Amino acid sequence: MGAHVRRSACRVVVLALGVMVAFAASARADTTVKNFGFTGNVQSLTLPRGVSSVTLRVEGGSGGQGALGGGAGGAGAAVTATFSLPTADAHTLQIYVGGAGANGCVAVAGQTAPPECSTGVYHDGGVGAMGYPDYGGDPPVGGGGGGGSASSVYLGSIGLVTAGGGGGGGGGR
Repeated sequence: MGAHVRRSACRVVVLALGVMVAFAASARADTTVKNFGFTGNVQSLTLPRGVSSVTLRVEGGSGGQGALGGGAGGAGAAVTATFSLPTADAHTLQIYVGGAGANGCVAVAGQTAPPECSTGVYHDGGVGAMGYPDYGGDPPVGGGGGGGSASSVYLGSIGLVTAGGGGGGGGGR
């Protein structure tokens, strides 16, 4: 994501698996752009006094691929919203960038499930499902992909905008 400069009110953009934040302290100031990537942790940004509005574009993480030729995961939702802010104080945004869901797995008899099939993705993402191994001549079944996690932006305890993650793809044979 490259730098972007324009004269306007504050603009904050959150993208799937990345966050771009742009804001201006006044209508005459150049817009400042900051980029955030997926980290698995909450990130924050303090907007200086004088920022009068924030535009948020949020996209949830995509769903994981189903195993053994299963379906593709769905795209996360996308939401855009603009909010006015009082200009007398600085404001700190908490930014949660959603991650892609884990791909589905295929079980291997007598072995422990891989971590991606037993642990969800940061910020409410789903777990990739375990498929079934070949039992007595039946073909193995691939597990479905995990759902992508939501991306959201908060101002203190107030949720400003949230975009849900995409669903995981179904498992194949």
